[in-house]
Amino acid sequence: MNQKEGEIHALCDLIYNDQSQFLLEIGNEKGDTLSFISQYASPTATLIGIDINPVPIPKLATDMQKVYLIQGDSHQLETLQAVKGVLKGNYLDFLFIDGDHFGAYRDYKMYGSLVRPGGIIAFHDIVSGNLKNVGTVPSDWVSVKQGKDTLEIVDDWKQGGWGIGVIRV
Repeated sequence: MNQKEGEIHALCDLIYNDQSQFLLEIGNEKGDTLSFISQYASPTATLIGIDINPVPIPKLATDMQKVYLIQGDSHQLETLQAVKGVLKGNYLDFLFIDGDHFGAYRDYKMYGSLVRPGGIIAFHDIVSGNLKNVGTVPSDWVSVKQGKDTLEIVDDWKQGGWGIGVIRV
């Protein structure tokens, strides 16, 4: 899991307090973060992961949770339609944007409207660092957060990457 431990735990506390039922991670890679997040979600949560090459999720917190792995580019309309198909008219409680680090703003625009009022949208890698690792996420975050109810979960602003930006919709 490519997360700073203190940062991901603070984010998971928000998920736990909301008892999030519908969660989506864009860029689930090996599934470690989605699996970890499942431990803090509702025991009957529906977890959705989007990745170009998804792999099976290592484990879920409960046998009652459901996981849907969507193989595809998050920027394609058919991927968005696949997520809507899983949601069946429900809204997301939690959206974690951690995919294409040069397309985080686009993911926000495409999937942000699927999050319910009071729900959470989180961006990973909001701290400036190596362009290869963080892409345009730090500047996207600065643009997106303006005028919104936000929280920045950062261990150290000089850590060169990581950090989680949270928007309460």
